[in-house]
Amino acid sequence: MQANYSRRVEGKEVSVGGELFVIYPFGAFTAANLSGELGSMLGPMIGAIAPLVADKKISLDDDVATAAPQLATAFSSLSGEKLERLMKKLLCSKNIVTKADGEWLTEEMADEIFCGKVDEMFQLAFFVLRENFGGFFEKAGSLFGKLTQEPAQEALTQSATAI
Repeated sequence: MQANYSRRVEGKEVSVGGELFVIYPFGAFTAANLSGELGSMLGPMIGAIAPLVADKKISLDDDVATAAPQLATAFSSLSGEKLERLMKKLLCSKNIVTKADGEWLTEEMADEIFCGKVDEMFQLAFFVLRENFGGFFEKAGSLFGKLTQEPAQEALTQSATAI
């Protein structure tokens, strides 16, 4: 029987800071390993902020100053070493190809590309997370309440029945 690796062969092209990258999905075991690291890193941050959103003390549109104490608590658990290790795993695990030269993104290349542009490095990491864990975050989002508003849902129903 022949194995089918087609899901790992198809990459998604993204543009960050004028650079084009092709992101390939992680293998299932690599993704599971990263899930544990993401959970241990993001769990305390989400735990500190989630009660505010759930209790409607703030919304995501509110001023950041409203949530500053909770954000400070959330980010106090963030370690620079852990974040660096996670970023290297997300970006330099032979899962991203630079479109310009067709090479796997390495730590040295990332240092050169993102020197002085760390925000763009985080943008690329976000694309990697979305490509590999997008379905998980969509499903987890439903734990925090409805994602759609009732009026929009009613309008969709009315349009659908008018046809």
